[in-house]
Amino acid sequence: MLPDLQSKLPAFELQSEIAHTEFTVMLTARRVTDGASVLLVVLHPNIPFDAYFARLAKDMGARHQTLDHPHILKIIAVVEENGLLYTVFDFPGGELLSDYLSRHAPLPPTDVVPLVRQVATALDYAHSRGIRHGSLSAQNIFIHQNQVYLVQFGLAQLLEDNSLVETSGSLADPRFMAPERLRGESPSRTTDLYALGVLAYVLLTGKYPFVADDESAHRTPPAPPHTVVAAVRPAMSEVVLRMLSKGVELRHSTGAEFARALQVAAEGSAPLRPITAAMMAVKPEKHRASPRVSPRMVLVGLAIVLVAALALGGGFWLTTRTETLSQWFASSALPTETATAARPTPPPPTIAAVNIPSPQIATPSVAPTLSPTPAQTPPATATPTLPAGGAFSKLVLAEGITDDYKPLRPASVFSTTTKSVYLFFHYEGIAADTPWQVEWRYNGSTVQTGTDAWNPDYGSVGTAWVFYAPIDGFSVGNYSVSLGIDGTVIAETSFEVR
Repeated sequence: MLPDLQSKLPAFELQSEIAHTEFTVMLTARRVTDGASVLLVVLHPNIPFDAYFARLAKDMGARHQTLDHPHILKIIAVVEENGLLYTVFDFPGGELLSDYLSRHAPLPPTDVVPLVRQVATALDYAHSRGIRHGSLSAQNIFIHQNQVYLVQFGLAQLLEDNSLVETSGSLADPRFMAPERLRGESPSRTTDLYALGVLAYVLLTGKYPFVADDESAHRTPPAPPHTVVAAVRPAMSEVVLRMLSKGVELRHSTGAEFARALQVAAEGSAPLRPITAAMMAVKPEKHRASPRVSPRMVLVGLAIVLVAALALGGGFWLTTRTETLSQWFASSALPTETATAARPTPPPPTIAAVNIPSPQIATPSVAPTLSPTPAQTPPATATPTLPAGGAFSKLVLAEGITDDYKPLRPASVFSTTTKSVYLFFHYEGIAADTPWQVEWRYNGSTVQTGTDAWNPDYGSVGTAWVFYAPIDGFSVGNYSVSLGIDGTVIAETSFEVR
């Protein structure tokens, strides 16, 4: 097709054809006037268009020219010439991500996280300006020197709105389409984010979560990525599968939220990180060993012990941010209560978290009356007596976690729309390699347990968090969570979902 198009595009020296679909032809070229490298996306000559459609395309191009983001290819112009309608983009070089993956997938998780973050920031940027992509896939993302660039924002919607193109819905790769898109709904912010989840799955596994082009393909959950590729952590599987939930309300609400969760899951046990001056507010406890660092840069351990299970999508996480969370605990007037008496934990210690399915955890058949999360409800706490093996105390429940690792919207009552419940806690006097456990219960029945050995990087004193995020969402009822050491419950608290 290059010779035919070259005669109609005299302003460019065509170089190569990158992709060819029934709707568009994607070409690399050099502009004759200055030799600049450009990318041309030409509406396929077989697609009919009229003056009205051409004007819509030019209007869309003018709007998208306002996008100025390092991971979005910049539109130079939309041109109608010699019976062709095409878009000209600045082009830094590289190849389609789909071609790259055909040779390199699956990618190491450490490589996946930065690529997902770049796509996520580009989507969030466009969404903040009211622009959706509509057909995000590895076929319209370029990769060049470990940087990715998105192209073809809005083209799917433009063609879908064109009555001259009856089958334009297939412009988007059906393997990347959300269930609601397969039902015929228009592109939206949430469907773009779903496609981002599919992209993450493909990057991690080299496979597609769903291969059929109809909604029925989504009835069976895809294989968790960590069961496909051993290098993938179970927690990463939970994050990705949550983004692929059929229910829009269960997915991560922004690309940044998804990318941050994926990074935390990928890190597992993270290296020591500096605490900025803005985050340092209190001194370490006197009995804590002084860190061997300068007074101006205190290093604290950020470590995550994770045991995630996918049947209910729970999470088992640990991270130390001593100064930051200690400040939060110190500034909060927390009521205290006596911890539950020590008792053996029923499940034996294992390396992996265990989700226990039960008909009791199904969503009630009668739709509950939702109530907003109380903003001023005092967080539930527990302050146990310090045992020989160490202690957990100052338990605080919250709906989320802030960027600087503080509890977000602490409460003891949550709504069924809550995606995750975090438990923040203080720890002290715990020796390295001590077995410790977390157990989540719903209406008295255990729904998730997890255990691990206390990592020496955590230190003997600090603050940390764990969370529970069932993929199918929270049901109305009473929940509780306990923390234990060596099979003995040390601290416990409860919360209600209405």
